[in-house]
Parts: sequence; structure tokens; C-alpha cells
Amino acid sequence: MNPDSAAPPIFQFHNYFDVLLADPADVSAPERVAERIDQCRHLRYMVYCREFGFEREEDCPGQRERDAYDNRSLHCLMVHRASGIPAGTVRLVIGDEPEFRMPFWAHCGDSLFDSHPNHPRHHQPVRSAEISRLAVAADFRRRAGEHATPLGQIEQDFAQIEQRTYPLISLALFLAASSLTVMIGRWDAYAIMEPRLARRLSLAGLLFERVGSDIDYHGMRASFYTNPEMALSALDRIPGMRPMYDLVYQRLREQMLPERLQEPNAVPWASPAVRRVEV
Repeated sequence: MNPDSAAPPIFQFHNYFDVLLADPADVSAPERVAERIDQCRHLRYMVYCREFGFEREEDCPGQRERDAYDNRSLHCLMVHRASGIPAGTVRLVIGDEPEFRMPFWAHCGDSLFDSHPNHPRHHQPVRSAEISRLAVAADFRRRAGEHATPLGQIEQDFAQIEQRTYPLISLALFLAASSLTVMIGRWDAYAIMEPRLARRLSLAGLLFERVGSDIDYHGMRASFYTNPEMALSALDRIPGMRPMYDLVYQRLREQMLPERLQEPNAVPWASPAVRRVEV
């Protein structure tokens, strides 16, 4: 009997999936960066346009879903190790100009709670980011009902060893985006998501705070806020979540441009992987 077969899926995830980073500012390997971003855009097209109809075919030339924010984003690509097939993607939109508005603010600004202390107007763009364009490929959403959402599910009860890790892809992508906010010092992060997804993430130890009312944006969505302390402080409540975060963090850090790193020296909620960093 394979000893890994008895281990919970969260402890096996790294055996089957790797997370790759693509930064448009990285000029050291432009072909590699372009290829990874292209894979992210094609995956987004397949999920958002072909599968769910969120985007129009005519707005996705070359079977690529893209927008003006791609060039100012860090892109993560979750890849199935054995096949090399892209399994999921997410991006972290970053901006520096004082007048810059992230996608959620530009598209859903009227739904934001105007008096909320975490309204984006209260946070500097150089400290802010948006988690967006998260999608999981259809082939990795195996269970009944998982095709009802482009993110798949987060539960963990697959019978076959490898397929048991598939529902963790969307969770790993949120961990990847959260780790990027720590690495580059973006302490205020936003996301548009289904309220039920925010509840599921909270059960997995990733906390988000609602900052807007429900709005019909590719289905019922709302704007949420988080920061590293809020998002990551509850990880230790779930066995395996902290090691999973640490693995994702270290893998992405290996690929990060040194000039982007703005990690903290020591913060109580950070993992040992973060606390060891000297800046």
C-alpha cells in the first residue's frame, strides 16, 4: 500500500501540482514569461468564455481572454506535474499611480459601502492589490456539481489518490495570491467573489471581509477585503494549511524578481518561511 494514500489530500497536493509565476516586468526570460501569461489567458478563455459565457467570443481574439490590467499584474499558473497541463490560474493586479482604480472598483464601485473603513479610497494604491481572474480548468473539476462554478469546490473527499487533491486547486490559488501580497508588501487586498465562496474560504482559514453589497456581475458577487494578518492568521486552525501555504510561498518566492520583494522581518501571524527572511 502506498503510504501517501492514507495521508489527507492537503498533504499530498505538492506531489501533483506546481505553481509558476509570470511577471511582465521580468525581462530576464521574456519568452518564458510570455508563454506562461499566454497559457493563463487561454485557460481564462476556456473557462470564462467557452464554458460559462461570462465573456463574449468576439472580445477574446485568438482564444485568449485578456484586458488592460494584465500588464500590471503578477500571474500564477497552477500546473499538473505529470502532464504539464495548466490546471488553474489567478492574477494579482497591482498599481502605483494615485489615481489608479483596480478592476473591482472600476466595475463595481457603486456597490461598495461608501462609509466602510476599508473602502479602497482609504488605502494607498502602492499598498493595495486585487486578487482576480481565478479559474480552474474543467478537467480538474471532477465532481458532480463542480461545473456550476469556474472555481470548483474546496472539500476533500475524492476516493482516488490524485483526484482527491483536485478540489484544492482553487484554495491553492488563493494561497498563492495571498503569499504574493506578503512578498511584495501589498497589505490591502480586494477580490470580487460569490459570498458563499468567501464563507468556504473562511472555513479553510482564509478570512475576507465584505466591503460591498451583492451585485449581478457574472452572477451574484460582492467585493471583499483582506490583508495578510486577517487572511493568514487563521491558517493554523486547519491541519495542513500552514505547510501548504509555506510550500506555495517558497515556490513563488524562488521565481520573484528581487527588486519586488518587500517582506516583513517578523510579524506574529506570518509563517516561519516569511519570518526567516532578512530585508
